[in-house]
Amino acid sequence: MKEFILIRHGETDYNSQMKFMGMTDAPLNIKGKKEALLLKEKLKDDGINRIISSPLQRCTETASLIFPDSEIIMEKSFVEMNFGIFECLTYDEINEKYPEKMESWNLDRMNYKIPEGESIAEMSERVLKCFDKILNNYDGRTVIVTHSGTIRIILAHYLINSIHETWRFSVDHCRVTRLNFSDGYGYLKSLNE
Repeated sequence: MKEFILIRHGETDYNSQMKFMGMTDAPLNIKGKKEALLLKEKLKDDGINRIISSPLQRCTETASLIFPDSEIIMEKSFVEMNFGIFECLTYDEINEKYPEKMESWNLDRMNYKIPEGESIAEMSERVLKCFDKILNNYDGRTVIVTHSGTIRIILAHYLINSIHETWRFSVDHCRVTRLNFSDGYGYLKSLNE
């Protein structure tokens, strides 16, 4: 059996302001640091085999707070979606500043490439290619500290077999989602634990 412990990073100020953060490299805020330290206690006896993190600061900080004495492998394929011109704006600000582009994105979120950014389909391809490599080459318990979009893509693909269903999953800050595999069959053990 293989188990993946998927952890969304702790809260940042951009999260609390409901802004699209994507590739913006924001640090954890005070609440985010506290969330990570609480999770450290919860996972201290879990027998982790490897820890992989998105290289963005909010993830590396979260991983370092939870696993302070462990080697953390950086994996750029697990970064959040690049929201391009939508970065650091709220939904309302995007609607006001880029109404046509927001309408195009809302009509086809999967394939519309945000200017200076990427589409969900492009992000999904890089995330799943990397996840497949880890799934096929490693046994045991793997932690991946990453972003909500990345986790939702992994869950939608392996549980529903459709990345079009990513929005069916809500992933909270600094919570554990356990995705297990037995003989190649993926199943959800817990969500937002």
